[in-house]
Amino acid sequence: MTSTQGLRTEPQESAPPAPSQGRRVPWWAGALALVLAVGVGVGIGFLTSGRASAASPAADPEVEQFLDDFFAGWNAYDADAIRAVATADAVLNTRDLTATGATSLEARVEEYRADGVSFERVGDPIVSDVGDAIDVVQLFRGGTSEGNRDKYILVLRLVKDDDMLKVEWDRTYNYQTWRSLLGL
Repeated sequence: MTSTQGLRTEPQESAPPAPSQGRRVPWWAGALALVLAVGVGVGIGFLTSGRASAASPAADPEVEQFLDDFFAGWNAYDADAIRAVATADAVLNTRDLTATGATSLEARVEEYRADGVSFERVGDPIVSDVGDAIDVVQLFRGGTSEGNRDKYILVLRLVKDDDMLKVEWDRTYNYQTWRSLLGL
């Protein structure tokens, strides 16, 4: 018999595992990276395209006065007052102010009068200076005398015309519809 007492064995070093060939990033990691990249791009675009008012919207009395006059004209069912706060070529809620007949501003105002429609601003507007214009977003309640009151989002583009702010166009969106679409 042979003895192994006098023999020493050196510990063997194991070789590091070879890098995995063909290993892929999961699809969701790529999608997450894409969503983050788009989010960062949109954020940078928002910051560079317009300057949101840092001060309270109440600090801009001209915009506040415009909104008061705009809503007062609609609540008074006064087509002339509405035209006074609009540019000559304004488009209000997809209506060209020069339209006549059933599509005229007067026809819309009379519909509102017959239904007892009224509007009430809710909260402060969001005001963004975009160069020669001012974009305003205002939440409001609108409804009839029968008590149907829904919230809406009003988006306005204001411009200076004869040294006064005037609406160039507006769009109204149903707040409840947007809330449900966004899952809020």
